Amino acid sequence: METEALALLFGIQLCIDKSLLNVFIEKDSLILSKMIQGHIPTFWKLDTLLHKVKYLLSMGHFQLRHVLREANIVVYKLAKMANASQDMHLFFVSITPTPIHRLVRLDYMRTLKTL
Repeated sequence: METEALALLFGIQLCIDKSLLNVFIEKDSLILSKMIQGHIPTFWKLDTLLHKVKYLLSMGHFQLRHVLREANIVVYKLAKMANASQDMHLFFVSITPTPIHRLVRLDYMRTLKTL
């Protein structure tokens, strides 16, 4: 869970650095999502890290929501690509590899239906 929290912190910081302040964030860790939203107590080991996450979330209009792990296909495809490479990759929707771009568009269309 610490790795997911660090990835979330990195992602939010990247959004802020790029002036992307109106962002939907989907997490497939229900426990982590509830900790960040204050619905359940934070594990002591994650306390400082989640405090930083909450602070960064307050700097923009970030919306955090839980999604089922099975529905988080885009993340798993990107993780698989990253695992196959030794280089660090940073993708934005406009320049993602075609198979990933298609999945992002499908995911976005599903998200619109649930809002």
